[in-house]
Amino acid sequence: MWKRKKKSPPTYADAHNKAVKLYQKTSFFLFWAGIINIIAAIFGIFGLGTTTINGEVVDYRYSMCLTLNKVIFDALEIGSGLDSWINSLIIFAIALASGALFALFGVLANQGKRIYLFVGSGIYVLDFVLFFIYDILYWQNWQTLHLELLLIL
Repeated sequence: MWKRKKKSPPTYADAHNKAVKLYQKTSFFLFWAGIINIIAAIFGIFGLGTTTINGEVVDYRYSMCLTLNKVIFDALEIGSGLDSWINSLIIFAIALASGALFALFGVLANQGKRIYLFVGSGIYVLDFVLFFIYDILYWQNWQTLHLELLLIL
């Protein structure tokens, strides 16, 4: 039988380098979460992302946006009573502001300002929790929910 090599504990430099890489990845993630939010809202405004499954129209237009934005966008489209182009402008402004905020958090965190990393990550975690609350409580078709989860993953 072969013998396992005993691993030596990581040195301080190894642990530090690993932590710095994780910090940089997280700040990069926050930056791209903001950019993807803006791009997804633009796609949603132009109506890209609707499909028909079993004769039922399924709307995925804003599924890659932040969930808080998705809740606001759905409320605007359902009950605002405004023209569609005004809704589109409001949706774009909200997506641009929230996406720019996340991108700014990512850039500032990458510069070494830890508070922006913690605040941005905290907001993103709250948005992730809201995803499950909003989609599970307000979606009536469970197959559609599972399909959306598969598309996101």
